[in-house]
Amino acid sequence: MTRTQETSKEAARRLAARAICDGFEPEALHAYTDGEGAPVYWRIRLKHRETGEKWIRPMKHNGDAYVLGEPAFPDGKILYLRDTLSENPDVPVIVTEGEFKADKLAPLGLVVTTSGGADSAAKADWRPLAGRAVLVWPDNDSAGAGYADAVASILLPLGCTVRILDVAALNLPPKGDAVDWLARHPAATAADVLRLPSRPVTAAPGATVRAPEGRRRAENWIPAPVHPDDSWPDPEPLPSGDISVQAFDLALLPDTLRPWVADICERLQCPADFVAVPVVVALGSLIGRKVGIRPQAMTDWIQYPNVWGCIIGRPGTMKSPAVAEALRPLRRIEARALAEYDARMRDFEGEAELAKLRRDAARATAVKQMRGKNPDAVTVEDLRVDTPDTPILRRYTANDSSHEALGELMRQNPNGLLIERDELASMLSHLSREENASARGFFLTGADAASGYTFDRIGRGLNLRVPVVCLSMLGTTQPGRIASYLRQAIVGGDGDDGLMQRFGLIVWPDHGSEWRNVDRWPDTAARTAACEVFERLEALAPASIGATVEDECAYLRFAPDALEAFTEWRVSLEEKVRSGDLHPALESHLSKYRKTVPALALIFHLADGGSGPATRGAALRALAWSDYLESHARRCYGALKASDNDAARRILARIAAGDLSDGFRARDITQRDWSGLTDGPAVRDALGLMVDFGWLAEAPSAPGAPGRPSVTYRINPKGAAR
Repeated sequence: MTRTQETSKEAARRLAARAICDGFEPEALHAYTDGEGAPVYWRIRLKHRETGEKWIRPMKHNGDAYVLGEPAFPDGKILYLRDTLSENPDVPVIVTEGEFKADKLAPLGLVVTTSGGADSAAKADWRPLAGRAVLVWPDNDSAGAGYADAVASILLPLGCTVRILDVAALNLPPKGDAVDWLARHPAATAADVLRLPSRPVTAAPGATVRAPEGRRRAENWIPAPVHPDDSWPDPEPLPSGDISVQAFDLALLPDTLRPWVADICERLQCPADFVAVPVVVALGSLIGRKVGIRPQAMTDWIQYPNVWGCIIGRPGTMKSPAVAEALRPLRRIEARALAEYDARMRDFEGEAELAKLRRDAARATAVKQMRGKNPDAVTVEDLRVDTPDTPILRRYTANDSSHEALGELMRQNPNGLLIERDELASMLSHLSREENASARGFFLTGADAASGYTFDRIGRGLNLRVPVVCLSMLGTTQPGRIASYLRQAIVGGDGDDGLMQRFGLIVWPDHGSEWRNVDRWPDTAARTAACEVFERLEALAPASIGATVEDECAYLRFAPDALEAFTEWRVSLEEKVRSGDLHPALESHLSKYRKTVPALALIFHLADGGSGPATRGAALRALAWSDYLESHARRCYGALKASDNDAARRILARIAAGDLSDGFRARDITQRDWSGLTDGPAVRDALGLMVDFGWLAEAPSAPGAPGRPSVTYRINPKGAAR
């Protein structure tokens, strides 16, 4: 590793600087080491001081500097505190759900390790625990129980003696863990921990058992099933993966916009979601940083209405025409701004030429005077000539700009910009690459609209400070592409930093089979009324709506009855996202509604001509949007399961056709270039689904076998016979 003056702790604070500015506080820096104790990579752990939200990111050294991301682990990720496992080969091992708990137990003299979070078991290399006694200490929730079962299912074939700690007997609160238990028992010793109630785990029906000692190193060892072939369980039907969503109700729109949106949807024969979402995003971008909303009565917590929207639909569902119609009023404003800019540029060119002539004349006069009898009489003021400022084009939107170019545009247009992308998943996949980490950080900063950003590129001569980055985002994509990106970005990928969850207005509506030929002129009155809303928000001045201005920050608050409704909703939201019952990706998405909902309330309040505190009507409309949007978010994050279902059915078809035989491996599928079965992670997830529903059984390779660990799949003969 190349030497660096920056320590790992300093690097962690640098890489987490934006999150720290957003209210997250450092909790720990976990170093993952090799068997000799040398650090391989780190995990940065922060926690928000107000919301309790966690910020956990991997950090590595790439040979030149510390960067976010993990090294490549072809044989599975290393276990935490790996060196202590090597140093203590004969003592029991405690497996916790997360590094934070491991760090709390290790000082007691226990040998502790973990693979990380609740969904990390399958990604780790557990071979260092082969043949050892293991006690798994899960968190007191469903995710913890799932983690314990996953760890046990991996360790049993490695010859481990496995026990799972009975967390219910510890009387811990929901989601309670080892840290909570230690807080209640500050004098606890290692012996006290090892005496805690636990249950043994043995081979379950359908599981595998250890191979005889003489077969352990056979390269293609396949553990025999506990049950004979005639006692396999009946496989369960694979889930459909279909998640219903709420249809968009036009009542969710402000009164001033409803007739116009309804007119567009009827003429295009498209779902109302396709028009409503871009309209709301565009209005939020026009308000931008002019005014925010403080969702509590006495704190300085503020949110700005720069919301992010994504429309998901199959090709040919009229996504692009709907967006074009929704943004038509914004295009008119842009066209006017361009015409005004062109006029100013024509005047500027003449004024600049005139200033040049004046400079030349002043210089000539100064030269003549200096050649005369009194050269000391010439001063700097004699050369000073007023020059006109170069006009700046007021920009409202951008499409395909680098983040450095967007930084310059933001400096010139501090109220904010709307980023439009026709194929959003491609842009997000591009940003997820490690070399584009700085661009990704810029977009994350722009989503919050609360922080500045500094570009320092010595090699390029770029030194630019943007006081505040405020970006709205609007894009469209297709179901298959968004599922592919989600698998890459959310299921443990480097893009797992909440960028996708910023798309609070992500919608994936059903597309009805009915179609009518509508050929008529647009509703001119409705369009005119809508354009007036856009014009009014573009010209909005904080003083005109009774906004409070403090430290160059203008804001409104909720009216008392609106605050009551919002607070009641907020309480239920916090209970939901802290319950531990949600997938981490969906949990993170819903937690971003803390911004989305008050931002929507502000947009609706101002769109209907409101001034002063945001009304209860605007708040209730925003809360109705949260219910509607949550149903679409659940469908979006369920896309992975739907993709797994499709791949599982394709695999079943190959088994039925005789293309796969008992004891096949995942690579036997991915290397055949079969339609829909070429993506390795997707195939492995589909195989896992088939195991869960009894169509297959996993058979890990023998402990200590040469080569990379691999898993073979036994085919349930009862399923193959169907």
